[in-house]
Amino acid sequence: MNKTDPPGLHAAVFEVIGQEHPRAVPSLRALGEGVRKFWTTYSVGLTMADDETVAAMGGTPEEAIQLRIAYVQASLARRLADLLVSLIDHINRSRLLDAALSTRACLELSGAIVYYESRITSLFSAAISKQEQMNRVNEILKKATRGGRFDWVRWLLGGADMQALVAEYADENARPTSPVQVKNVLDFVNALDDAVAAEEPPPGAIRTVYALLCEICHPAVGGYMLYVAVPQPTGQLKFDAHPNTRIASWFVGSIIGPIANRLMKHAALSLNRLTHVAKTVKAVPR
Repeated sequence: MNKTDPPGLHAAVFEVIGQEHPRAVPSLRALGEGVRKFWTTYSVGLTMADDETVAAMGGTPEEAIQLRIAYVQASLARRLADLLVSLIDHINRSRLLDAALSTRACLELSGAIVYYESRITSLFSAAISKQEQMNRVNEILKKATRGGRFDWVRWLLGGADMQALVAEYADENARPTSPVQVKNVLDFVNALDDAVAAEEPPPGAIRTVYALLCEICHPAVGGYMLYVAVPQPTGQLKFDAHPNTRIASWFVGSIIGPIANRLMKHAALSLNRLTHVAKTVKAVPR
């Protein structure tokens, strides 16, 4: 695949899963088409003015807010698009651990999109009329675009700044972090779970799959289960060198495909709502 080709699932994937797990084929076809559309829309290069340039050119407060919303969309959606492309590649290669890692990261990014969109949308739907409300908007946008858990400034400065950062990580009592702290990733996952459950109850499905994927990605029993031989020989515990077709078909067809389709759908909805919000921003009267 080159940089201009849309990603796609190989015919062999549909052949194998069609034999082992035929009911999963429609979900996988939807996954392939969904990733292609998402990648086409969001896997693009962008150049936008920073806050200082907007101010220097006489930009309005509305334009400053719109710029920050656009950055939220571009930053989170671009990374999600790249991870979804990686997911397709991992499925094609039957690399189930990599697929689990990519899907877990996709859940986190999709959750972040849904989390920030819901809070930005709710603030603007309340008809912002006070400076305190606009400050709250700016605070959320700042966390969405600049928040983290690692102090990149000190790391990139190098020298004494980087040495001080390393020393903090060596201190068991220190808690080094970013000057602008991002929300806990579980808050993002919970936001996505709430959004999905509103359309497809009961709640908890996203949380459950996220916990399952964490178990597979972490040094825990779940990850090794992907290599269990099927069927198992009597009186023995056998693991294959590579995931067999039954395990791969179950994992991709029952876990990866359905959850990836859901997260893509709700991420796209939230990204579209952010676009609408950006178009309707009104500044606080002076």
